[in-house]
Amino acid sequence: MSGIFDFISDRAKDWLSSKRSGQAMSVVTELMTQARQKLRSSDSPYRDLARRCIDRAEDSYQEALYEFKDGSALEALEYCRKSMKLLSLALSHMASGPVDVNEPKFPEDSAEELILELARAIARFKATVEYTNCSISKGVQEKIIEAARIFDQSLDVLAKNDSERARDMALSGLVQVYALGREIEQGSATAIVDGAYLKKRGDSDVDRIVDLIDQIGTARQLQVESAAEHAHTRVSPYLEAAYKTLDNCLESFVSGESVVKLARAGMIEAKMARRLLESSTQPLLEEVELPEESEPDRVETFRQRVGKVQRVLRDCDPESMKIVRRLQQVSTYYARAARLLADGELIEADRYARSAHLDIDYARQLLTDDTAFFSDAI
Repeated sequence: MSGIFDFISDRAKDWLSSKRSGQAMSVVTELMTQARQKLRSSDSPYRDLARRCIDRAEDSYQEALYEFKDGSALEALEYCRKSMKLLSLALSHMASGPVDVNEPKFPEDSAEELILELARAIARFKATVEYTNCSISKGVQEKIIEAARIFDQSLDVLAKNDSERARDMALSGLVQVYALGREIEQGSATAIVDGAYLKKRGDSDVDRIVDLIDQIGTARQLQVESAAEHAHTRVSPYLEAAYKTLDNCLESFVSGESVVKLARAGMIEAKMARRLLESSTQPLLEEVELPEESEPDRVETFRQRVGKVQRVLRDCDPESMKIVRRLQQVSTYYARAARLLADGELIEADRYARSAHLDIDYARQLLTDDTAFFSDAI
């Protein structure tokens, strides 16, 4: 008798699944028609992004049709749900004001919310560039295209029902657009992406990257506002190094790798640039009459500076002993090179000076990459 009831129960489930799938497909068809009509008349800056969502929704709907015809009602229902998610995003993109109360609202901190925010950030970036006549470099153009590619990928991943991965991808895209926005938003009253929003949605790595971007942005703004020509000359190498470290930091974040050491190195570079700018009102050393410094004094000054760097590293990173020891070797090589130069031993002095440079580069690699090799380029 129980077998009969199980059979009836299974048939009832199949019938209900089939009925629900049919109803869902009707809803998708209606939403699709509505979205296409809005797309034709929409003047929203997110129109292109809405079109992408609709195209992907149509693909999911087509898969639902195939599954329904094959008798796979549950699979068809799943594809319908994916299609409805994408159409909801499209309708949100085209909303000219507050989103209609009848349209679905995405849960806070969900993949859908972050993907939608990424789309809006890309559109805000584009609008800001157009309205302010801001010229952007080829590198920035490539990075905003990369952010759009991340948006596309996050949609594809969301359609496959991997919400967690889609959320992470959208967050990484938002961080990239935040970095790009900081470069152009000085002339704009509205931020491209809200840093506080990113910190609220992200983990400690996001906090570190946002802080690094802000530190670099502040230093860059000080450089632009500074009238002192010598300030630009002194600061540019540190800012360029900080930007390069930030790029490496973003690449590591997108790849899911830790950014702790890279972010720390970038903060050191950015803070050094800022301190140089803040002291740029002081006259250059070349403009001040100073007593001539002897070679032993220069060696001692260099040793003291290396010692300060070593203490900072020990205080900030207990695992930095490899770097500390390498810097100690730098100090030793420099002192030998100075003595040999004073004695007229130019070839040997050059050899020890080159060794000091190689060890400095080696220590830098350990700090930023955690691995190092000796370069012949120095």
